Parts: sequence; structure tokens; C-alpha cells
Amino acid sequence: QGVADGPDFDDVPLRTGGLGLGDEEDDDGRSEEERERDAFIKSLEDEVMEFDRNWRLFGITPLRCATHLLQLPIMKILRDKDLVFHDILVKVRAMVNKYSKSVNAKEELNKLVHLMVVCYCVTRWWTDCDMMARVKRIYEADPSALNSVIESMEWDDDLKLDKKDVTLINKFLSLFQPIQKMSDQLGGEKYSS
Repeated sequence: QGVADGPDFDDVPLRTGGLGLGDEEDDDGRSEEERERDAFIKSLEDEVMEFDRNWRLFGITPLRCATHLLQLPIMKILRDKDLVFHDILVKVRAMVNKYSKSVNAKEELNKLVHLMVVCYCVTRWWTDCDMMARVKRIYEADPSALNSVIESMEWDDDLKLDKKDVTLINKFLSLFQPIQKMSDQLGGEKYSS
């Protein structure tokens, strides 16, 4: 990989929520999803360090992709357990995982609001924005739809959304959607990196 090339993600497995992520824990109590996200963040950190060493060694002026530079700090922020949005992210991701595994739940939700939840990808921060935006849109179409499906599927009541959760989702979107939009513009492509 050349110095001016973008990151090499060939070694990083891209997996989306709803494919069994987070079901198994290791000895440290971390889920598979947390391990995968941590490994991806570590690869980004390593890439930044390697890039820094190479441009100094060869005297090349660094020209980095702005969207990739944004990805590392944003992903580190989103996994921070002290972040105000951490608990709602965990809750919505768990709910989306349940929905994505259940044909009956998807069908019932579609009958109620003619919408389906959007899954996330652990290695792309902006998919959390898409996921939260869809949950907000479903809630706006019918505030009880998600919770009534959760109830009819007999899932854990902790997955149900309350008004505080919806407020946090709105605040999350008001903070991260402008960053997503700017990342799209900086990347010069249709989607955020």
C-alpha cells in the first residue's frame, strides 16, 4: 500500500448487526462485536502511525482522506462507556439485532408503519446514524409500534423505548447527522467512509 493510498480494509471483516454479533463474551466480558470494533479501531490507529512514520521518513507531504481521519475519533467516542449516548446505542443496537433475526417481528412492524429497522455495521460509525434515524422515523409514524412488537414477540422489556430514549435519539441525530453530511461532502462520494 502506498503512502498516499487510502486505508486497506481487506483484513477487517465487515459484519452487520443482526448476524449474531454480541452474543458470545470472552474472558474479559467483551462481546464479539466489541472485540471486532476494538480491532478495527486498532487497525485505524496503526495505519495513522504508519502513515506518520512514512511521510517523515520519505519527506512526503501527507495528504490524508478527511473522512478516514474523522472515522477514528468518532468510533472511539461512540464506544466510550461514559458517553451520554452509550446506553441508548447499546439498547437500540440490541433491539435492531432482535428485529433483524425475526421474520415475524419485521412483518408485524411493516404492517403497523410500513417501515423496517435499519441494521448497523460495527466498522462504519455512520450506520449508527442511519439506524437511529430509522428508529426515529418509525417512532414518529407510530410511537407505540416498536414497543408493541417487542411485547408481542415476548422480548425483554428493557428493549422498549420510552420518552427519555427518544429524546436521546433526537440529540444523537442532531449531533452526528451534520458530521455525517460533512463527511459525505469531504469524501466526495455518495456515502460516508
